[in-house]
Amino acid sequence: MMLYNEFSKKSQQYLRVLWVVLFVGVTLSAFAFAYSYVINARRELKSTNEMRQISVIGEGKIVRKPDIAVFTAIVITDGERVGKVQSDNAKNANVIIAFLKERGIQEEDIRTAQYSVEPQYEYIPCAHYPCPAQNPPALVGYRVRNVIEIKVRKLDMIDDLLEGVVENGANEVGSVVFDIDDKKAVLAEARAQAIADARREAKSIAAALGVRLQRIAGFYESGGGPYYPVRAFAEAKGGDFGGSTAPQIEPGSQQIVVNVTVVFEFR
Repeated sequence: MMLYNEFSKKSQQYLRVLWVVLFVGVTLSAFAFAYSYVINARRELKSTNEMRQISVIGEGKIVRKPDIAVFTAIVITDGERVGKVQSDNAKNANVIIAFLKERGIQEEDIRTAQYSVEPQYEYIPCAHYPCPAQNPPALVGYRVRNVIEIKVRKLDMIDDLLEGVVENGANEVGSVVFDIDDKKAVLAEARAQAIADARREAKSIAAALGVRLQRIAGFYESGGGPYYPVRAFAEAKGGDFGGSTAPQIEPGSQQIVVNVTVVFEFR
């Protein structure tokens, strides 16, 4: 105190201000340290809680028989004049469509999947080497290719339809694909099985660890596969199946698999 009293009044005033500044600085530093400690503690607690999780994989499998079939009837027409080729091709295609409708195929299940008009050229081969300068290829006609896609909802009709479209003008019959019409419902059923499987697995792990499962913290799905549509193939050229009746085609069965990953919190 004696030392302090020896200073002038102005110096004493400066010292008082300096002490106040130092006190405020120390107080703020202490507050900042405490705040940083609380934030770090919260982060560590959150990190610890995130680590207290169980991640399990569940699988659901559904086997179903296909209930629809899709195949293509292809009409190919060649000729010298493009207009006539298109007209002849349309007549043949209309005969096929009329046949399909007579057999009960709905209009919405018949569609043109592809239609193309291609010029046909004649190329003169080289008879000897080296080849002389060649004239450009000559246009000799046109080819129209009309691909009609048919969806069949009564599978017992598929054999007769394959034979019938050929008898009514189809040059080729494309690959037959058997499928499931309402795949969303089947996927939902497989997903429910996968989630139930994941829950059983998580409960088993929790029992072994001596912990209790809490809420679900994450969910991931890799669904719909492996999924294999059943394919069959039939081809006809010249209006018949090689002199025999249409082959008998079986739809078989299909398997739809859904895999899920479920993350459970535990304590």
